[in-house]
This record gives sequence, C-alpha cells and structure tokens, in this order.
Amino acid sequence: MYTEHGGAIVVVGFIFPRLKVRAERRLDHLLFGRSVDYRNTLENLSRKMTRLQEIDTLLAMVTESMATAVDVEAMGMYLKNDDTGDYDLHAHFGSYEADYTVVRAHQIEPNQESAAEDNLAISHTRIEKNTVNIAIRFERELIGVMVLVDARHALLQAEERLVLSTISHQLAVALNNSLQFKKIQQLNENLAQAALEANQANIAKSRFLANMSHELRTPLNAIIGYSDMLKEDDALAHSTACIADLGRIGIAGHHLLSIIDSILDLSKIEAGKIELDPKPVLIAELLNEVEGTMRPLAERRDNRFELSYPSTIGSMVTDAVRFRQIIINLIGNAIKFTEHGVVKLTAERFREKDREFVEFAISDTGIGMTPEQCAKLFQPFSQADSSTTRRYGGTGLGLAISKSLCTLLGGELRVESALDQGSTFTVVLSSGADGYV
Repeated sequence: MYTEHGGAIVVVGFIFPRLKVRAERRLDHLLFGRSVDYRNTLENLSRKMTRLQEIDTLLAMVTESMATAVDVEAMGMYLKNDDTGDYDLHAHFGSYEADYTVVRAHQIEPNQESAAEDNLAISHTRIEKNTVNIAIRFERELIGVMVLVDARHALLQAEERLVLSTISHQLAVALNNSLQFKKIQQLNENLAQAALEANQANIAKSRFLANMSHELRTPLNAIIGYSDMLKEDDALAHSTACIADLGRIGIAGHHLLSIIDSILDLSKIEAGKIELDPKPVLIAELLNEVEGTMRPLAERRDNRFELSYPSTIGSMVTDAVRFRQIIINLIGNAIKFTEHGVVKLTAERFREKDREFVEFAISDTGIGMTPEQCAKLFQPFSQADSSTTRRYGGTGLGLAISKSLCTLLGGELRVESALDQGSTFTVVLSSGADGYV
C-alpha cells in the first residue's frame, strides 16, 4: 500500500511492519546481550566478594564494576560510622567527589526488606544531577548506601535496578563477613599483645624474685651459721636457756631458707632457667635415702612411714636431685596433713605403648580434699583453702614446683583424694630405657 504525502510516496502497509519487527529483534538482542553482561558481572563480583577481606578494597572493586556495568557517570559507596551515626564515603568512581558527602541517611520503613531507594531519606551536598540511592542492609539494618549519579537519565531500567539490588544484598553479607573478620583480627592482636605484656611482666617478676632470693640467702646463711657456732661455744654449753634459744633461731632460719629456696626454684622454672642433669640412677638407693630423711619427720607426728618396691625395680635415667626434691616435697606434704596415721611410698615399673615407665605413689590417711580443692591444688601460692593455711601453714609452692619439675623430667603428677580419707599423689616418669624425654 502506498500513499502520497507532499509529493513523496511513503511505503506504509509493507515496509513499516518489517522495520518494526527488525527493530524489535534488534532491541531483544540488545537486551539479551545486556542480561548476559549483567549475569557475568554478578557472577564475577560474587566470586571476588567471597575472597576479599579488606573493606576499602572490596568497596572500590564493587563500585568500579557496578558503575561500569550500569553505565552511570559516577558512583559513591558509603558505610555507616557507628561512632557518629553518619555515612562516610569509602569508595567512588568517575567524577564523584569526596565532598559529595551523604549528610544524613535513615530508613523510613525499618522493617521493610526492599533495597529500593524509596525507603531512604538522604540529603546530599553539591549534587545537582540525577541520583539513585540503593540501600545496603544486613538483617534489615541499614549499614551503607550506594549513590549513583548520572546527568543523562534520571531513572534506571528495571533490570539495572534488579542487578543493583542483588549486588547490595551480596555486598551486605560480604561487608558483614569482612567486619567480623576485622574484629577477630583485632581481638587476636589484642590477645597477643596482652599475652606478650603478661609474659614480660612474669619474666620481670621472676627476675625480681630470683634477685631477692639471692640477696636474702646470704645474710640468712650467716645467721644460721653463727647460731650453730654459738651452740658449740664452751661458754654457752652449760646454759640450757641459751641453747634452746639458739635452737629456735636455727629452726626458724632453716624454715625461712626453705621458703626462699622454693621461691627461687619457682622463679627459675617460670624463667626457663632450670638445668637438668639426667643420669642413670638406682631407684632403690634413691628411695632408701628419701626414707632415711623422711621417716623421723613422719614419726614426729606419730605417723607410720612405709616404703614398698619390688626387688626388680632396677634403675632409670633422671635428674636425681630434682627427682629427690619432688618425692620429698610430696612426702612432706603428706606428713604435714596427717596425724596418727600412715604415709606410704610405693614404686613399680610398667610398660605402655612400647615404652617403659616407673610409677611412684605417695599415699596418706590424712585430711583429704574435695574435687574443687584438687582442681586448684597445683597453682602457685595456693592451698586447699584459707583454713588449711591457717592451721597447717606453708606457702603453697611445693606442689606447684613438684608438678613443674615432673613436666620438665618428661613425666606427670596427678592426685586422687577423698575428704577425711586421705590423698594419693602419683608421679609417672619414663625409665629412660628407650631414651630420656
């Protein structure tokens, strides 16, 4: 069909439908192409957002990618400042200026999950062009805003809005993960710094205790020495009162010296200054020596001391001085908390997982302990409770030192106890037959 208009013939019936179909096909092809681009952009951003942890790097990457994808003139990315409540600019693209700051942003409908800009009330400065604001929410809380600036068109296409909405949800999750990661990092750094400071304080304390102990030992040894010399003085030999007083000085001095030695040992252990000298030793000889030292102390409190070990107990590789210190500490502890009872030391060998061990058990029929008291027993300067300290005295260092020394010797120290029935402390050490640990 043809028609004449102003001397020109225009094809109406045949050509126009063809052009229309061709234009629609071209438009469909263009829209399909943009959909593919958007889908690819979303996939790429999703992958990158799962890997990035640094917030500003993440926002810069998303801002540039999204501004390019939706073809806007400029774009700014804001995050809420929890301290001030304002929204600070963290990333921008194109001609977007840093002083285009969002002065105020809040949710008009805080319970609505939509990311559309209609739910935001936003004030800008120096932005006179068309803007579109996309909310960034995590669990319905507004945590940021994407601001798109374009002088060419005021409204984005529906598909572009969908892409931006999808990205805002993904970005909210990524930002939350990044913030949590940053908080955990900061917490770990704070903990590491606190541990370092505590360790330095502990080292300083150990050095002070070591220096103090050395300073006290010298005059104390002189006092003990002079009291022993005075006991042997002929002029005082017949003075019962003087001899008794000198005896009390000697006992008090030796007691104070043992406390200082314990503090010195603890400071050495904490500072890692304990030096071990492992050698093969005969177990029976060591135990007999300990019995000779501790039996009189047990009998002084009307306790019966028993020693039991098989004739095949043999030898082991250990530091004899430190081993003797452990056993004497444990027996002394048992004697202190037992009256008119039994303190027993036993030893036996056993094998476990192709390794050979020696087990030493120190048991008593004393006052015993509750599970709560056992739980804090090996802490330095700690005893079962304050009433025990008042009644029996002591510094609470012996058991802590014994456990630390057992660990240094490659063994362990454990306890079993029942209130009013007694306690059993068990020391397990490698025999050293398969190598000293």
